Amino acid sequence: MSTGADRSRAFRLGILGGTFDPPHVGHLAAAKAAAKAAELDHVLFVVAGDPWQKHGQVSASAEDRLEMVEALIRGEDKMSASRVEIDRQGPTYTVETLEDLSSPEGRRHLPDEIGGRGVDMYLVAGADTAANLHTWRRWTEIPRLARLVVVTRPGERKSEADLPPGSVLADMSPVPVASTDLRRALAKGEMPRGIPEEVADVIRRRGLYRDRT
Repeated sequence: MSTGADRSRAFRLGILGGTFDPPHVGHLAAAKAAAKAAELDHVLFVVAGDPWQKHGQVSASAEDRLEMVEALIRGEDKMSASRVEIDRQGPTYTVETLEDLSSPEGRRHLPDEIGGRGVDMYLVAGADTAANLHTWRRWTEIPRLARLVVVTRPGERKSEADLPPGSVLADMSPVPVASTDLRRALAKGEMPRGIPEEVADVIRRRGLYRDRT
């Protein structure tokens, strides 16, 4: 990962969006893999407010998910959480978030370390998500706003020819964890592996995911 010492170039900001319901070690591993592959200066975790593709399917509230993400990345000095989508009214779309963060007003959502430097944005996505990019709202406009960083696991290797020009492939070691399985275990009162203790503390304190299937 870049140390950020070279201020002659634009600041490389990774955007990792998701519901994070709940956030887990796989999300953290994906952020680190993307940061290494694309030499990112910082990764911004954008917590979805009302994700249009999962409307009505999110278990924890946006504020709960934001607090869990903040707990997940505590101690990671090159990562932070954003509420830019939580504060926006209505369904949230990636293209609108990128436009917001690219605007002069949107800079208030960016890390303070950027200062007055220009910003190059990199949209971090898993291989399965990238494969469905064409289903996103105004998806053809996304490449002009951000380069795509596709995080792949063994067996998910994609060709750069299948991706928008300038895309970056980031290899990640397999992390056997899925949010659906975690929620199922939490509903039974279990605290499964894959949830860091800092996140587990938030779940216990707020009584999240109880009696859910």
